[in-house]
Amino acid sequence: MRDWVTFPDGTRGRRSWDVDPLRARAWQRRLAQAWGSDERPVCDCRHQGQPMGLSVHRCLRQRDGRQVAVYHLARLRNQGALHGVACSFHEADPRCD
Repeated sequence: MRDWVTFPDGTRGRRSWDVDPLRARAWQRRLAQAWGSDERPVCDCRHQGQPMGLSVHRCLRQRDGRQVAVYHLARLRNQGALHGVACSFHEADPRCD
């Protein structure tokens, strides 16, 4: 499964780093930097020659009795079927079933 992501500054990372104990903390810092930016990270997929933009979401969670911001990537609305089938952001269009 492809899960590479390119950030607006050109740095790259993998979506799977979110659950990698050695990389998760740095990955969360990278997502926090991208959150709220006007420029979106993109995956390696292309649709009609254009890169597929991603959205950085922020959730507040309770951890050890305190509130902590946790970040994750999501595909843009109604674009899941436009990602390649091997892409971790791909989702079949339920309207086509």
